[in-house]
Amino acid sequence: MISISLIRNLGIDEYEFNFQFHSHSNYPSALALSDTLNFLGVDNSAYELEKEYWNEIPTDFITQYNIVPLKVWTANLKS
Repeated sequence: MISISLIRNLGIDEYEFNFQFHSHSNYPSALALSDTLNFLGVDNSAYELEKEYWNEIPTDFITQYNIVPLKVWTANLKS
């Protein structure tokens, strides 16, 4: 969920942001966020980076990350 304080900090209209973001055909996604910010005149870029390039990320950024679920394997062991 996008923070209200982030929207206000960017100086964009909260109602217009929510309308554009929630009505985007790819909502919820990073693409929907980027397209909404572009529509509202906020310069932004989206990248998919490997960990080795994290040191090149600007000081101010928004992130979306995926956590791979831990698979627990069980076995029926017979004596």
